[in-house]
Amino acid sequence: MILRILGAASASLRTVAAVYTLAWGAWWCVLCLLAIPGVKPRTDRLASRSWLVIVPAHNEEQLVEACVKSLLRSGAGLPAEPTVLVIADNCDDRTATISRVAGAVVYERTDPVRRGKGYALEDAISGISSGSLGLPVPDFVAFVDADSLVDAAFLPEMQRELARGARVAQAYYEVADDGELTRLRRLAFKLLHWGRPLGMARLGLGSGLKGNGMAMRWEIATEGLGSVGIAEDAAMTLAAAERGIPVAFVPRARVSGFMASTYADARVQDERWERGRLRMMPRAVAAALRALRRGQVGAAAGALDVAAPPLTLVVGLASALGFLQVVHPVRRGWLSIAAFVSVGLYVPLGLIASRASWREVSALAMAPRFVLYKVVVLAGSLWSRQGDEWRRTNRTR
Repeated sequence: MILRILGAASASLRTVAAVYTLAWGAWWCVLCLLAIPGVKPRTDRLASRSWLVIVPAHNEEQLVEACVKSLLRSGAGLPAEPTVLVIADNCDDRTATISRVAGAVVYERTDPVRRGKGYALEDAISGISSGSLGLPVPDFVAFVDADSLVDAAFLPEMQRELARGARVAQAYYEVADDGELTRLRRLAFKLLHWGRPLGMARLGLGSGLKGNGMAMRWEIATEGLGSVGIAEDAAMTLAAAERGIPVAFVPRARVSGFMASTYADARVQDERWERGRLRMMPRAVAAALRALRRGQVGAAAGALDVAAPPLTLVVGLASALGFLQVVHPVRRGWLSIAAFVSVGLYVPLGLIASRASWREVSALAMAPRFVLYKVVVLAGSLWSRQGDEWRRTNRTR
C-alpha cells in the first residue's frame, strides 16, 4: 500500500514537472521560430529631441572612457547632441576624472549606506528633476552600464521606437569579450536577449528589461523606476508592468557588455542576480495576473518574462525527465518526452534566430561545465546570506 502511494505520488510529481517544463520549452520554441526572419532596417526621420544618457559607475576607470566615447559617437546620429551623465558612485579611483576628459558630465555620489545602482539612478533622476544637478530635463533618457559599448545605431534606433509610441524600450544586450566563460555567456544571451524578446515583439507583446541598454520617456523615469536591489532589471520590468507599460524590444540597437572571464570572478555576482530574480517571481506572477485582468496583455507578458525559470533549471528538469522515462516509464510518459524534446529544440532554434556563427556554436562543447556551474550558483543563491550591495566584478578588459 505504502509503495503504491509513493509510486503514485512520484508519478504525479513527474507529470507536474513535465507540464511545467513543456509549457516553457514550447513557448520559447514558438518565440524563437517567430524570431528567425531577419530584422528590416527603419528609415524614419528623426525629429529634434533632447537626450540624457545616464551611466552608473562604481570604480570603472578601465572601461568608462570607451563607454562614454561610444555613446557620443552614437549621439552623432541624432539631430541634437545628447548629454552623457556618469554617476561616479562611491568611487575611490579615477572614474570621475576619466569620464570628464572623455566628454561626460559627472555626478560624484558618496553614500556609504544607500549603495548600489538603483539608489544611484534614483538620486540622479531626482537631482535633475529638482534642478540641483544643473542639467535640463530631457525628452528621453537611456541607461547604459559603464562596462559597456553601444553601436552607432543605439540612440537613433531607440529614438525611433520611442517616437513611434513606446514608453519604455530595451536594446539587444550582447556579450563583448571572448573567453571560455564569456563565449558561453554570449550564447546564453543570444537565447535570452534575442530570440525570446524578438518573438514577443512580433506577437505584439512586451518583454523584459535587461538592466543595460534601456531607454524611456523622461516622465516614466520620474514616476519611479522601482530599481533598488541587485536585480534592478527585473524590478524595473515589474514596475513598468504594474503601471500597464509594455517594454518594446529594439533589435537594431545594440549594447555590448564586458563580463567576468573566470568562474570564480563571476560566481558572487551571479548568485546575487539569481537570488534577486528568484525573490521577484511571486511578485512577477501577481503583476502578470493583475495586468491580464486589466486587459494589458503586453505588460503581462513582460511580467511573465521575469517569472520565467532559469534556463539551467529547465534544461536540468528536461534531462532528468527524459532519463527517468527511459529507465522507469510511467503513464503519461509522453509528457516527459515532449518536455525533453521542446527544450532540446529551443536551443538550436534560438541560435538559428540569432544568427550564431559556427565558432560561437562550438562553445557548446564547454556547456556541461557551465551547466554544473549554474547549478552551484542556483544552490548558492538559495542558501547564501551575503548582502546585495553593488560590487565591481573583475572582467577581461
